[in-house]
Parts: sequence; C-alpha cells; structure tokens
Amino acid sequence: MTSSGIKINSLGNLYSVIANMADDTMNGGNGDGEIKGGKEEGLYESACSTISGSTFMFSGKTYNMDGSVFTKAELKNNDQDLLNNILNRFNFSSQEQYVDGSATKGNYTSVSRAGGFSNIFDSKILFYANKWGIAPNLVKAIIKTESGFKQTATSSCKCKGLMQVHPKFNAGNLYDVDTNLDAGCRIYKHALNTFGGDKNKALMAYNMGEGAVKRGKTNGYANKVLSYTNQLNNSSKYSVVA
Repeated sequence: MTSSGIKINSLGNLYSVIANMADDTMNGGNGDGEIKGGKEEGLYESACSTISGSTFMFSGKTYNMDGSVFTKAELKNNDQDLLNNILNRFNFSSQEQYVDGSATKGNYTSVSRAGGFSNIFDSKILFYANKWGIAPNLVKAIIKTESGFKQTATSSCKCKGLMQVHPKFNAGNLYDVDTNLDAGCRIYKHALNTFGGDKNKALMAYNMGEGAVKRGKTNGYANKVLSYTNQLNNSSKYSVVA
C-alpha cells in the first residue's frame, strides 16, 4: 500500500469489488475511488485476507465475488468445494454448521523439546496438528513467534491467544487453548493449500493475510518461524511420544 493510495479502477475482478466496498461511505470510506487512509486500508486488507474461491468476508458477513451477500439458499447441489472453502475459513455457530469441516489427518506421534520453548501445551499441539495435517513442530514454532506461549496474549490489532487468532476468524473464546489451536491450525492449513504447499508464503499469509502475499508483500516472519522449527527438528528431546 503506497501513501498515495491504490486507484480502484486499476484493480481487477474480486479485488476491485472489495476495494469499492471499502471506499463506500456506508462502510466508513470516502468514496473517492481510491483505497487510502487507515479505515479504508484496514477494511480492504482484512477482506482480501479472507478470499477463498469465489467468496470473501467483509465486516462479519460472507459475500460472493460480485459483492452480493452469501446466503444459506446458495448451499445447494452438494457444492462440497464451496462448503469446504467457507468452513475452512470460519467457525459457524451450531445452527449454521451445515457439514463437518474436513481436515487432513496427520500421523505425528511427538512434539520436540528445545531450550526456550514451553512444553505445557505439547499434547494439545500434537492433537490439533494431526487434526489439520500440519507438522506439530511448526505449530509450536508459530506459537513461540506469535505469543511466546502466553495463553492470554493480546495484540494491538485484537489478535488473541497462543496462535494470535483474530476474532473475525472465530467468535469463540480465543484464550481457550483448544479453541485457539484449532482455529490457528485451520487458518494456516488454508493458507498452505492456497499457496500450493509453499510454507514461506503460507506463513507470511498467516501473519499478513493471503491478499497481501498475493500482491507481493514480504516480511521476515516466515524465516523466524522456520528457524524455530529447525531448532525443534534438530532436537533429540521429545514429548508425547506414542
């Protein structure tokens, strides 16, 4: 994002739809045809980070790629791909849980120990890493990077808990270890799928949002997490060994 803003007419397809919504005065924008300023940029970045297939989330609602509100009536014809895209991104209430969200089961049996890493959450890390098919050492490295294993951590942007999950992704108690780990692993797995298994891009997307990565933004977050992961992978100490 440049200081002069992004011209909405320079964006294509879905990004243009989202930009127009962020610029709309009804949503707090100024209607000048550009994305600039904290409010507009925040709305735009937040929505872009939730793009999945032909849907995205804007201010708590799910929208189609044309900007129309996504409704229950559209869940028809056994559109499993659409269902999975949505369920992988958001936790619906029990009344809105149409099908179980599918996850790739892992077969990991242990989490590594190393100096500077807390081990008190290892059993739960292993459980949710296996649920979503993610290496548990990488999940543990994300936690160290995000919260330093502080269960009640809260960031300036309202991200909460061990994996610093934003409430837009889960309306539950994000200070609860199970809720937080399940949501965090789900978000990372979605990013990993989005970027074809590229861990660097998936980690940057976890930190900055998928939209930012797709537009070429980079930072040092992925290197930090992967460095911690290597420390754990090179350790000969383990916990929760089956």
